[in-house]
Amino acid sequence: MNAPAGFRVVDGEFTDIDPLAAMANGAVFSQTLHMTIAAYLATGFAVAGVHAYYLARRPDSEFHRRALRIALVLGGIAAILQPISGHHSAQDVAERQPIKLASMEGQFETEAGAPLRLGGLPDVETQTTRFAVEIPGGLSFLAFDDFKATVRGLNDFPRGHWPPVAIVHFAFQIMVGLGFWMMAVAVYAFFVWFRRGAPPESRWFLRVLTFTAPRE
Repeated sequence: MNAPAGFRVVDGEFTDIDPLAAMANGAVFSQTLHMTIAAYLATGFAVAGVHAYYLARRPDSEFHRRALRIALVLGGIAAILQPISGHHSAQDVAERQPIKLASMEGQFETEAGAPLRLGGLPDVETQTTRFAVEIPGGLSFLAFDDFKATVRGLNDFPRGHWPPVAIVHFAFQIMVGLGFWMMAVAVYAFFVWFRRGAPPESRWFLRVLTFTAPRE
């Protein structure tokens, strides 16, 4: 979808369709890696949340204690690896879909040393992203490993090609926020586990895990 391959369009008709070539398109590595880690991350924290809930109700349950530890290790490792995968995905998006990157970050103008925005409200009419906390050069580094690299803004592209900027920006911010929340929970759990020889089982931490568990 993001890197179409394995077909030709002739007179408005799809021809020479090759499913294997479509599945082996140029973006397959970054997207497969990112979504596979995300699957383990979501599953690990979902299972951890279930067992945290029951362990809080039954503190003497060895079954829920052991199951929680297994799920926490699985989800926690995935949570720590996911930002690395996300960095690679951002670089792929910057190359293949610069309009998407600009929309995700509310970047309207082409800019060297573009900032990474935390939060904010994109305003298409004024072409500004208000109330964002900006990290100088952050977006340039995320996309190109260079704090001074030039990032193309939405104004470099026809207005008719823009996606709904606010929706894309908010969805991306929520995704990143949830990912870093789960990573913070995992880092805390592993830190306590390393210091004390056992993962935290305090009531407040079990409640945090229960709250963190992904839901439909």
